[in-house]
Amino acid sequence: MLKAFDPKALAGHPAAAPALLIACFFGFSTRFFLAEAYLPVHDTADVFHVFKTTYANFAATGEIPEWLPHGVYGYAAHLQNLLGLSPMSYPVMALGKLFGAGDALVLFKTVILLEIAVFSFGFLRLADELFENRAVSLMALAPLLMTTVVINQIYFSFRLVYLLPLLTFFILRFFRTGRARHAVMAAVVFFASVYGNLVYFTLYYALYGGLLSGLLIYVYRKDFRLVTGRVSAAALGLTGLAALFIGVGVTLILTATDELTFVVTDRDPVTLKVDLDNFLDYGHGGIVKMFEMLLARPLSTFDATFFVPAAAFVFAIYALCREREPVFLAFVAVFTFFLVLAWGRYSPLAYMVYYIPGASYFRHLGLTYAVPKVLICLIAGFGVRHFLAATAAGGDAYHKERRFLAAIAWLGVFAITVVLAAALFVVGNLDMAALGSGLELLSAAGFLAAAAVAATPALARKTLLGTLAAVIVVQGGIYLVLVNALFTDGYTFEPTIKQEVVRARPYAFEATRLPVSAHPRYQVWNAFDPWRYFYQSHTILYGSLGMDPCTPVIPRNLVDNYSPGVDALARHLLGPDAGVGKFGDYYARDPDALFFRLAGCRPAAKLQLIGGFEERPLEPGPPITPEAMASALMVERPDTGERRLVTSTAGEHLGAASLAEQGIAVTHFSANRLEITVGDKAGTIGPKGAWLVYADAFHPGWRAAVDGRPAPVWRANLAFKAVFLPPGSKTVGFDFTHPWRQAAYWFTALVSLAAMVLGCLPGAAKAFMPRRPGAILRRNTKER
Repeated sequence: MLKAFDPKALAGHPAAAPALLIACFFGFSTRFFLAEAYLPVHDTADVFHVFKTTYANFAATGEIPEWLPHGVYGYAAHLQNLLGLSPMSYPVMALGKLFGAGDALVLFKTVILLEIAVFSFGFLRLADELFENRAVSLMALAPLLMTTVVINQIYFSFRLVYLLPLLTFFILRFFRTGRARHAVMAAVVFFASVYGNLVYFTLYYALYGGLLSGLLIYVYRKDFRLVTGRVSAAALGLTGLAALFIGVGVTLILTATDELTFVVTDRDPVTLKVDLDNFLDYGHGGIVKMFEMLLARPLSTFDATFFVPAAAFVFAIYALCREREPVFLAFVAVFTFFLVLAWGRYSPLAYMVYYIPGASYFRHLGLTYAVPKVLICLIAGFGVRHFLAATAAGGDAYHKERRFLAAIAWLGVFAITVVLAAALFVVGNLDMAALGSGLELLSAAGFLAAAAVAATPALARKTLLGTLAAVIVVQGGIYLVLVNALFTDGYTFEPTIKQEVVRARPYAFEATRLPVSAHPRYQVWNAFDPWRYFYQSHTILYGSLGMDPCTPVIPRNLVDNYSPGVDALARHLLGPDAGVGKFGDYYARDPDALFFRLAGCRPAAKLQLIGGFEERPLEPGPPITPEAMASALMVERPDTGERRLVTSTAGEHLGAASLAEQGIAVTHFSANRLEITVGDKAGTIGPKGAWLVYADAFHPGWRAAVDGRPAPVWRANLAFKAVFLPPGSKTVGFDFTHPWRQAAYWFTALVSLAAMVLGCLPGAAKAFMPRRPGAILRRNTKER
């Protein structure tokens, strides 16, 4: 017999409060997750387009793309996969393929939801380890879910931060227990954080982990004992698996960094470094801006706004005034370091960080925003815990601490009122109709509400915490709604444009390359005007839309990727100073220049057969002259260094107008493969055979087969690839798939997922367990 439904029992279930909190977050963020017209922006847009192009190829072929054929002449996608695909992407893609899902945006939002879940449960486990109280853990998690830590990281690569709580938990757990398995798990989580992130954020995770570990070594220096009991097979297996995981990850990273040449504004194209001035200027003010964000003053873009609900700030300041536990002080020190590190000319630490080996390659210290966002909410949890412990006995101590809490809140109201008054009457830049002003007023209103609640003596302790939690949810919810409105109300995409961007479809081979402005999907490209921050999406968006342009005629051409061969060919034919940013100008002045003709920019097929030809060997040395390249084909075999000059007996080579005229038919085309047949048209393949030139970038990883037999891939005209066809050949295949790399992607994803599951689920279960009264005080006494 079924038991009768008991609403009170359901409301009292340990998982009810976190479920309600997550439901509130989802409800306030429905515009992002459910709005039909919404598309991601900024860095998250890049990540989405990588996910879409990857999923489109995986759904069609079952393979992760290792080559991006649609882009700027084609380039290897290894580094792109590492930067754009988090471990959560792989199971979502597998499920999408299983059920035949075609909407890549829905799948991508599922990935983000899973990452938010990992972030939340990892934080709960960390909070449970520190506080041992369900209410305190939830009070610390609430401002994280109801603030820009989550919602604005959706617009600015949430993956910077989603594994930070779990990494912190394992580091802390290792120093508290001395068990080596926690150190192993910390290392696995550290390397898992690389996938889906820009690789250089490893530097800042290392700064964070090193600083925290050093402080915890000092805190636990007297009590730390490494557990060295009998080594079990499970422990050895875990260590071996972790070592293999890290080794595979390091190999992927080291073999990927050489695959792309990054040419970025203000970055040296040879050394890839940025100078100190650029490094500092990129922060737009450093510590000054960080303190502005503490007051919820918006930046020029909202993706980095440091907004935390006022009740959390009240408890964070309270903790800074009252708490003196060594572990708490360690977290405060890490928070202070990253607060002051905020890059810019007003950050002394930024000058020192620049000279850390490798830091000069990067101009972005984005994680310096993410760390304080997480830690200030954790510090607020320490404040809530201390308040509960200090007032457990009631009486005068209870009223003293409440009055102190109220005083902090009122000081906050006064401070932010002064700032608002200065902005209005001194600077004169406060537009009351602007959303930014609304955020400032919202922050002031939150402080006022927190002060009013804290100053009400009639509220019992549980009622006080519940009311303050409600203030966090309501204030944060209003903020989420405003931010979602800002980003989604500006989108008026037509349904056909949205379908072009969202729908995951197989690649289609394009016979010729065209300028962006002449491409059939230019309308879709043009829909993303510059304010939507697609300045980092050029080649990624090319691949997402299936565009194969001959030159980047793009507004805001700030970031692009070229294969080294294409760059070398451009500099050889256009001059040593030719750069990516100038290609559009070159093309506008002379679209018939030799570089653009050789690269297939005129109406000529990307596949060209040279049937009747004469050839002669070339001695090793510099490339042949541009005049010779205009009427001949230079091929070289990278493995042997052999070079030949191939001259067409019919005149200028690469002159056929279409594939059909050459008897070529494309039978399969995907990210990693091209398969064609060559027909029997008269004169297509001469008695000596023919050279097949493919105007797609050369890479030593390409393999070719002619009639099923392996054939060498030659470098053609410095940049592209060619294969020799003996007489009578009918089928040709190009393949860039490497089984070990395909396996490596899935291996790293599965190990990362296993670490997240093992790290999150036990902590979540413990966080939902009621604690006995006095547990907090016992731990405090023990640690002191």
